[in-house]
Amino acid sequence: MSGARTVVVEPAQADQRVDEAVASLLGVSVAAVKRLCARELLLRRGVRLRKGERVCAGDVITLLAAPVDTSPPPELGVLLQQGPFVVVDKPAGLPSHRLHPSDPPAALDAVVARWPAAATAGPDPREGGLLHRLDVGTSGALAFALEPRAFEAGRAAFKGGHARKLYLALVHGAVADRGEVDAPVAHDPGDPRRSVVVAEQGARHRGRPRQAVTRWRVLTRHGAEALVLVDGEGGRRHQVRVHLAHAGAPLWGDDLYGGPPWPVGGPRLPSHALHAVWLGFTAAEARVEATAPVPGAFRAVVESVLGGVTRALDEAERQPTAVW
Repeated sequence: MSGARTVVVEPAQADQRVDEAVASLLGVSVAAVKRLCARELLLRRGVRLRKGERVCAGDVITLLAAPVDTSPPPELGVLLQQGPFVVVDKPAGLPSHRLHPSDPPAALDAVVARWPAAATAGPDPREGGLLHRLDVGTSGALAFALEPRAFEAGRAAFKGGHARKLYLALVHGAVADRGEVDAPVAHDPGDPRRSVVVAEQGARHRGRPRQAVTRWRVLTRHGAEALVLVDGEGGRRHQVRVHLAHAGAPLWGDDLYGGPPWPVGGPRLPSHALHAVWLGFTAAEARVEATAPVPGAFRAVVESVLGGVTRALDEAERQPTAVW
């Protein structure tokens, strides 16, 4: 088996779960080994191992080499390079980083192709110098660090609430001109793809709820449809999407949270209508501010649903912080 690797279970790991034992032997996280099990890349005597199986001293565990997608990375627009930081314009449909080596190239691959140092700026090889994430379906400004010290400072800014991100969202529902949702977000226990708002004690969720605040301002509306500028504080998974849905205004195209589907035969996006139009933070003695132009496809669906709002989009794109 070309590229395969073997490890032998030592007495200290006897009767441990395979994910715990192999993680200890390789010096990696248990989560990383669980991913190998899920992809059927761990074998014992030729039989694929599941993450909960127990191992014995002397067991020979074979790690199969995962296939690597070597397709050329996409070319992304560079919004800003400021000191040890770079901000790129991620299109909708492109992941921020790969989950597995066999996945197609992601935004991180495009950044590493131009700035190789980004690959080792952070401790996780999958994420490199990625400072935050955007959902696959979300377009817009995505920031990376190019060296470890900048990565630590940048991640601290995002995790500590010292970075700001503004989004444009096309929503459906009776949304107030201005409003906010201040409620923790956690994983949905019934669907691993979703997050839930933990607004009441006893609400069903998985994992520890994390505090999050989402504020919005309506830029223009037509009936039950509205274009809103959103300020998301907390950076939790799907925060803007789940908070707006909780407020009765899900995103267009967001079937995961009850948003209306794109009309047949009309303009559409790959997923939900959310664009990260601006971000700003200070870290490693650098002030980073970048604005991501509104994509043509996003503009087309907004104008189709709202009947033409070019001026509102232009103003939000030109000076998003002033519009707020």
